Amino acid sequence: MTEENKDKWWFPLFEFGVHIFIGVVIFVLIALPAIGLNLWIKSLEGTVDNIIIIGLVGVEYLLFFVDILLFVIHVVRTSFKAGKALWEQ
Repeated sequence: MTEENKDKWWFPLFEFGVHIFIGVVIFVLIALPAIGLNLWIKSLEGTVDNIIIIGLVGVEYLLFFVDILLFVIHVVRTSFKAGKALWEQ
């Protein structure tokens, strides 16, 4: 961050918005394989053993829940960082 940007009151809000936008994009990029896995599992039902379906569903849920958890952590950390930057100005 340059010295000029540190003096602008809106810069922490701008930085927060950019970080949240990038976080949403990454969240969607990780969620898409979970959605694709769900569609693939639906097409496999009835053609493969049930234990394989259960394992794939577990992987699908794990991928999606870890994605949600990491997104929430990202939002909370970014919020605290933006709040701290605003408080220091």
